[in-house]
Amino acid sequence: MAKRMPDEALAAIEQAVKGRPEGADLPQIAGVLNPPVPKRTLQYRLKYLVDKGRLIKEGDDRWAKYRMPPPASEARYAGHADTTPAAALAAAEEAMAVPLSEASQEIRKYISQPVTARKPVGYNREFLDSYRPNETFYLSEEQRAHLAQVGKPNFDDQAAGTYAKQILTGS
Repeated sequence: MAKRMPDEALAAIEQAVKGRPEGADLPQIAGVLNPPVPKRTLQYRLKYLVDKGRLIKEGDDRWAKYRMPPPASEARYAGHADTTPAAALAAAEEAMAVPLSEASQEIRKYISQPVTARKPVGYNREFLDSYRPNETFYLSEEQRAHLAQVGKPNFDDQAAGTYAKQILTGS
């Protein structure tokens, strides 16, 4: 069983990082700690603090800097009270990176739930057993033809608008 990390050692690391709002790298943190901590031990403790959301790591390897997370009351964490600040920040950045339709947002919300909260699904075992790679098809001939047509580039703006309308209306 792993040894429990001393709370005072973790608090000392957090205090060292608090003293540098622009971020502190490993040598800067190590230089402040008294008594000195072996580099590998410090790396392990920093990883623990980052995983728990008590610190934020920016960059990798020797360029990594550690910062204190912003207060939980800040707006960017609104609606994420049950997640760590680092997880909430990652979710907010991801949400801003790719705009999603309302239906896509609903799907993301559903699959973000724990597996136990989702409706269980089953498989049609007969269908799976009947499939032979490179011999049979999952999709019908009509579905394959439609996907082949949709996948072809269409540079006619009017046709593209018609196709977009078909997609949106489902017809």
